[in-house]
Amino acid sequence: MTRRLRIPGLIDLVRIDDPASIAAASTDARLDRDFTGGGPLINRWIAGRIRRSLRTPTEPLPSVSPRDQPDRAARQAALQCRLRKLVAEGAVAPDHIEELAAYVRGERHERSVGPLVQTAVGCLFDDGYMATASTWRAACVMDAAPRNMNPLRSLWWAVTDAVGRAQRLLSGAADDDPAGVHATAIAVHSLVRSVRAMRQLWLEPGTRDRITADAAVTRSLRAPESVPRRWPAPATTVWGNLPAGALTLFELDKARERDPDADITFMAASWSHCPAAEWTTALLKAVWQRACQGAAP
Repeated sequence: MTRRLRIPGLIDLVRIDDPASIAAASTDARLDRDFTGGGPLINRWIAGRIRRSLRTPTEPLPSVSPRDQPDRAARQAALQCRLRKLVAEGAVAPDHIEELAAYVRGERHERSVGPLVQTAVGCLFDDGYMATASTWRAACVMDAAPRNMNPLRSLWWAVTDAVGRAQRLLSGAADDDPAGVHATAIAVHSLVRSVRAMRQLWLEPGTRDRITADAAVTRSLRAPESVPRRWPAPATTVWGNLPAGALTLFELDKARERDPDADITFMAASWSHCPAAEWTTALLKAVWQRACQGAAP
């Protein structure tokens, strides 16, 4: 399903949650992650908020780096290669599987899952990464900031420099690696939702005795709720004529619900595909298997 909200001069926003439409739009070279420039008034406000929120203190996060950003593709490929090697070696967060499995079995408090997952992800970028209540709160602030529509919250965050402090804290924790900040501040939330879904699946009476680990991963895996893109120049599309600065939101998790396909969850066929796709599914599979191994008779 595709919905367009258009008030000339004020807002032009296309929301897509159909897997085929997302796949087609993601290959359109005119649609990018460049959130600079003009456009309708509210679009400029949204783009500016995305640009200011999704960054380290010194540079944008990979999730808002344009297609032609120098070294973008090389960095993405290098990270994917490194994570694939960990999967091939069976070294997918070995120090954290047990705690995550204990959470899935219901042996850890609900509030523990955020820091547990953030630690597992952070250690991909710094061996000594240890999430705390502060780093998890910072991740929640950075994740919420681009979508925040609450003016009172925006005012409070501006007064307290909440977003800037979160950026500095998470950048320092991830050794100033933009990919590490993205992973521990933004991508981590989809993985947390996946682990929570796996816990719910585990607690369904009889389910864990009749499904495979691969099926458990498929049923638990969650995608990012939405991924923004921007049309930097006027474009004629299937949704009509779009002005420069029009925005498109890929509603990936709704698309996943329509078709639980990893190609959509990780945008595998897109230039902006997630380099951690194989690592994520391998982690979830290992957690489910360990949960089964440690279950009481």
